[in-house]
Amino acid sequence: MSYNSVDKDQLLDADSGGASAPLQTGASWAVMQRLVAGDIMQSRVPAASVNHSVIDAVRMMHEHQLIQLPVQVVYGEDSAERTFIGTVRAKDIFEAIVSSSFSMERAYYDWQVLNLPVSKVMRHKVRSVAASDDLERVISAMSVENLDALMVMDGTRGLGYVRSGAILDVLIRLGNMFQLILGEGLQEMSTAFSLSLLNFAKLLQAGPFAAGRIMTKPTLFLEEQEDMMKAMSIFASGYWRYIPVLTEEGGFAGILCDRDMLKFLAEIRTGDELEDILFDGKLSRSALREKTVREIMQRDVQTIPGEMPLWEACDFVVRNDLRCLAVYDPQNGFCGILSQSDMIRGFSALIQMYPNVMNLLGAEDVSHASAQPLL
Repeated sequence: MSYNSVDKDQLLDADSGGASAPLQTGASWAVMQRLVAGDIMQSRVPAASVNHSVIDAVRMMHEHQLIQLPVQVVYGEDSAERTFIGTVRAKDIFEAIVSSSFSMERAYYDWQVLNLPVSKVMRHKVRSVAASDDLERVISAMSVENLDALMVMDGTRGLGYVRSGAILDVLIRLGNMFQLILGEGLQEMSTAFSLSLLNFAKLLQAGPFAAGRIMTKPTLFLEEQEDMMKAMSIFASGYWRYIPVLTEEGGFAGILCDRDMLKFLAEIRTGDELEDILFDGKLSRSALREKTVREIMQRDVQTIPGEMPLWEACDFVVRNDLRCLAVYDPQNGFCGILSQSDMIRGFSALIQMYPNVMNLLGAEDVSHASAQPLL
């Protein structure tokens, strides 16, 4: 990555076609070319083969903490010679299982869905970006598609994938950067670009991008004693990924997410493996219905106040390796769920308002600040 140096008392004004403006600070700055997908992607791409079974795909998704998995064809013994021909999603698998549970054919068991070739449930499309696509496009695509990972491809060849955690890391770096800028007195500047930076910094701090404003307000709940098939049918719709769970008394008990469902399926033993687990060595429709939400939900859910700034919530999630948080108010109790998908949508809205801030992510002091604890 190449950097273009500027004087330590100057900052490139991206809104004025390259003209520089004085910076009231002794810090040195450097401005880089815009980040692209190739800068933050992971090069190793976990993928299912067309001859893998659905249960193989489920276990890979669980292992790599994904809710979608590319499907590939490998030519010869060289694993590098492979073509991606589709994607299998958790939603597709849930939908197939739910559909089979209503089959009139009594001999049809849900475990047979898990033993199907993955090609039977995949969709023949891989949502992807090019390595040269800028980060704004990556964030927008992940936001619109509600993805936790986005493939980076060159034609049909997979180069890597961008994880949601990498996107949140960028937002955390921006948060640290603006703490640094505000502390160095940039607020005394009057150029259009510096005012834009200040407005962006204020939005990062609170206001419309606080946790309570971008969280998902639940309109659907599950109860602890409900069977898992009901939950799976909700996840099969593809709209819900996190569902709050209530106690019999109506209190907040925890959260059930699609990854919990994948974990349960990943641990299922099919065929001969089931002999000492379920009758007849098969997983019947009733076996899924006998499993309750209480047995697979997350009870120990971290809570945050609604006024927490977006970038601080991101930092909390990344540092603790979490997928979602419960937004909690002392007076009203549980208010909603703030997931990584919500955070990416909030980030997407932010950079649509202030796209030029992405130019500053290569600043020398920003790189240093991003490694420091939050102020």
